[in-house]
Amino acid sequence: RGIEPFHSGSNSAAQEGFVHAAVAAYLADRKALDRSWDAFRTYACDPAAPRRGRIDLGKGVETGWSHDDASPCAVNPKGTTKRVPRGRPGAGRTVRLDGAIINDMRRGGDYQWPPGFTQYPWVGLEGFVPAAVILHRSGYPAFDVADRAVLRTLEYLWYLRVQTGREVWFDGTRADEIVFLVNRAYGVSFPVVDVVRAGRLVGYTDWSHMTWRR
Repeated sequence: RGIEPFHSGSNSAAQEGFVHAAVAAYLADRKALDRSWDAFRTYACDPAAPRRGRIDLGKGVETGWSHDDASPCAVNPKGTTKRVPRGRPGAGRTVRLDGAIINDMRRGGDYQWPPGFTQYPWVGLEGFVPAAVILHRSGYPAFDVADRAVLRTLEYLWYLRVQTGREVWFDGTRADEIVFLVNRAYGVSFPVVDVVRAGRLVGYTDWSHMTWRR
C-alpha cells in the first residue's frame, strides 16, 4: 500500500503523516495536502473531521487509555479525566488524560496511576509536530485545531513529569527538536537543551526555525 497519513493512533502512522504532508507540500499537490489535513484532524480529535471512522485505535482502547471507548480519539480531547479501574495501581483515582496519545501511552502498559513509563509518545510527536508545521505553512490551522491538540500533547507529558516526580517523562533532551518547534509555535517555554540535535525525522530546528513564529 502507499503512505497512509495518520491511519492509526500509533507513532509510525504519525510519522507517515509527516512524510505524506512533506511530499504533498513539495509537489504543491493540493488534493494530497487536503488528504493530509483531514487525516491530521482525525488524529487530533477534531469532531468535524471527515475521516473520523478511518483510524485504528484498537490497542489504545483495549488497554483503557481512551477517553470514550465508543468514540475514541488518537489524542484525548481537552478536559479529559478518567478513573483508574479496579484491580490496577491507583484504582479509584481520577487523573488527567487530556492530551494523551492513547496508542503510544499503552506501550507502557494498561491505564493505571502512575502509568508505566514509555518514550513512544515522543516518537509519535516526531511525526505529529513537523506535520503541523508543514500544514500550517500550507494554509491549514494545524496548531489551533481540536483545542490546540499539538500543545496539549506536550502539556500531558509535562503533567506526568510534575505529578509523578519522574523527569524522564519530559527531560528537555528527548525529541528536543520537537520541543523547540512547539515553544516557537505557541510562545511557551518547555525546557530544551541549549543546542538542538538531529532527530529521527527532523533536526537542528533551533537553526532552521530560529526566528520562526506562526
